[in-house]
Amino acid sequence: MSAKGLEIIRWGDKRRPKGIPSQLGATNEGGVLQEDGTLRGGTWRACSCRNTSNCRGDKDGQYLAPDPMNPTGEWKKLQRATTFVKNIDYMGDPLINYNVDHGLKGLALSPDLIPLVAATLLADRRTQTYEEKRALQEVWTEIRNKCWAASGKDQAADNGTEIHAGTEWVDHGGSLDTLPPEAGGQKWRPQIEAYIALRDGPHGFEVFEELIERTVVHMEYEVAGTFDRIVLVHLHGYDCPNSDGTVGCDGRKRFRVLDVKSGDTEFKRDTIGRQMLLYATADGIWDSVRQEYQPMPEDLDVTLGLVVEIPWFIPEGEQPRATLVPVKFERSGGAPGLQACAEVKGLKRGSSTKQPPIATAYPEAPLRAIDPVHEAIVKATTQDELMEVYRNAKTAGTWNVQIHKPIATKRKAELAPA
Repeated sequence: MSAKGLEIIRWGDKRRPKGIPSQLGATNEGGVLQEDGTLRGGTWRACSCRNTSNCRGDKDGQYLAPDPMNPTGEWKKLQRATTFVKNIDYMGDPLINYNVDHGLKGLALSPDLIPLVAATLLADRRTQTYEEKRALQEVWTEIRNKCWAASGKDQAADNGTEIHAGTEWVDHGGSLDTLPPEAGGQKWRPQIEAYIALRDGPHGFEVFEELIERTVVHMEYEVAGTFDRIVLVHLHGYDCPNSDGTVGCDGRKRFRVLDVKSGDTEFKRDTIGRQMLLYATADGIWDSVRQEYQPMPEDLDVTLGLVVEIPWFIPEGEQPRATLVPVKFERSGGAPGLQACAEVKGLKRGSSTKQPPIATAYPEAPLRAIDPVHEAIVKATTQDELMEVYRNAKTAGTWNVQIHKPIATKRKAELAPA
């Protein structure tokens, strides 16, 4: 039983409606529900197949999975659904300015970061190898994250993540009294109570543990993503458009994709709609435990999805709330919208611009920027000379661990006695 008495009908129960994939519950990663309303054993949050060894996640945060038509074949790198559906969105200068403004504010609030910023080289594809640029990009990412943390840029996202985790907790059968640290403890309890009231109310929906945070694959676009929920719901006025919802209506419920958001989605629903349509038309659910695909629920609506808005910021005098919002996929572009995303994705890959050059010319004495330490490492003929290069650069303050250590390690191996 979840909070407020909503019964979660588990896998194998004869009362479950038809259409739920029969094997999903067998690999549920949610742990075991205890009498005190807590979950123990396993991991209560489902694996999303990103950056995890058992899911074979890619180091860049992309998904890795086999083709559903050939599940024993080669695994493919799949673009994240959230990235794919934004291909036709205009992000523009405001977002760039927002990030820069917060970076500058964070740097001003963290003067201890200034020496690190001053000492870190900028990535330059003209003078650095791919490995050198990659190492520098990781350093700059760390610096940016520290600056943004100091400025509070990601506070709203962090709050939203905690609320999202709280809804997962109660949907897995967890108690409000035992909301975990990942969900902010009791900080967002009023918001989670509002979510439960919506879920269990007259216009609510049925949640199934095995249809929470599952990874799906859409091979037509080479995309994968993790939906928040697929719920069973009857929507008055949508499922019975020719009646008032009470007369001449059988009240049949349908499966629909549901997304949980921690704020107003009015100006994001086009993107959200494309993302939910991508999930609704996916080839299958990837089971990261069994390493196999499972079917999508039958009768899954491919015309309309749902968004639950749970604002974390509550103006003075107002109450926490949870609002159920319908999103018609056709208003988000529908299938043509996904096709447009795919076309832009193809253009970004540059497949149409990778043409061989007609001719190339060089000056008699080409000039190039030289990194003295890099040059000295490459020219070293013994490991002793290599160590001398390191000591001199360290003393002079020109040794950069991210840039020079990989090169020196490679050269040392080359100079090792046979």
